[in-house]
Formats: sequence, structure tokens, C-alpha cells
Amino acid sequence: MSVKELSVYKQGVFYGHLLKSLTVRGSESTVVGGVSYDIEWKLIDFLLEQEHSVILDSPCLYEGMVKKGIDLCQKHGATYKYIECYLNNIEEINRRLQTRERKISQ
Repeated sequence: MSVKELSVYKQGVFYGHLLKSLTVRGSESTVVGGVSYDIEWKLIDFLLEQEHSVILDSPCLYEGMVKKGIDLCQKHGATYKYIECYLNNIEEINRRLQTRERKISQ
């Protein structure tokens, strides 16, 4: 089950819809990428405050993302779990990057 499918099943928020609305309004893609992380963390903070479970499906491209997640969970008394998926095949990584559909936030 994909995160998008899970969000519907669990009555969650699929974050991708929010990003689409930014680009529909004419925001530049370089701006959308930066703004998307800010929105993402504010939304997570809000949902945890409301005692909802949160699944963040995002690559940890920046130092501090794991720490930020841990800090927010501690703030709201939530359990934090981190799953790292690693592919040790550079050819496959390159193939996936070249053939994927680019997301709005990238």
C-alpha cells in the first residue's frame, strides 16, 4: 500500500495535494521545494498536537531531519520510528532517477 493509499484508508492528509496547489498558483518550483519542507514540518507539528499518528515519507536529504522528527515527537509525547531504505546499486539508482516522474517539491 502506498502512502497516498494509506492516507485515504486512515483518513489522513496526503501532502502531495498541498504541493500541487502551490504550483497551480504560479509559484516557481525552486521556491516550492523550500516552502514544502516548512509546510511539512508545521503540518506534522499540528497533527501531533492533535494526537494523530503521522507517517512522513521523505528522503532525509538534510542533516537535522531525523533530529527534528525526534524533537517534535518528544514535544508531543509521541513515539518516533525511523526507517532507512538503502539501495547499494548505483546503476539502479541512476536508472530510477532518470525514469521517474519529477515531483513538484524536487
